[in-house]
Amino acid sequence: MGLQPLRVERGIPKTNVFLDRSRIYSSIIDQHVNDKHELIQLNNRFAKYTDRVKQLEIINKKLVRDINELSGYWSSNSTRIKLEYEPNLQNIRQKLNQTTGDSVQILRRPERAEIDRINYKHLYDYNQQWIKQRQAKIKMLEATVKENQVELGI
Repeated sequence: MGLQPLRVERGIPKTNVFLDRSRIYSSIIDQHVNDKHELIQLNNRFAKYTDRVKQLEIINKKLVRDINELSGYWSSNSTRIKLEYEPNLQNIRQKLNQTTGDSVQILRRPERAEIDRINYKHLYDYNQQWIKQRQAKIKMLEATVKENQVELGI
C-alpha cells in the first residue's frame, strides 16, 4: 500500500436543494414551535404573578382598612382616657417625685451622720490632744515657777 494521491474537488459541491430547503423549513418550524411554547410558559408565569399581585393588593387594602379602624378607635379612646385620668396621673407623678426626693434624703442621712461622727471624733481627739498639751505646758510652767521661787527663796 503506497501513498494515494490527494483528491481535491473543485467548484461548488452538488447538493440536493430540496433537502436543504426542507431542513431549513423544518428547523424554522421547530424554532417557531419552541418560541411559541416558551411564550405560553412566560404568559402563564406572568398570569400567576399578576394574580399574586392582585391578591396582595386585596390583602393590603384590608390591612390598611383595619389599621385605619383601629387607629380611629384607639385615638378616640386614648383621648377620652387621657382626659379622664390625666389629673390623677399628674397628682400621682407629683407624689412620686416628692417621695423619691424624700427617700433620697432618708438614704443620705446615715451617710451624713457617719461623716459628722467622724468629723466630731476628729475634733474631739484634736481637743483632747490640745488639752493634754496645755496641761503638760501648765505643769512645765508650774515646775518652772517653783524652781524660780526656790531660787528666789519665796
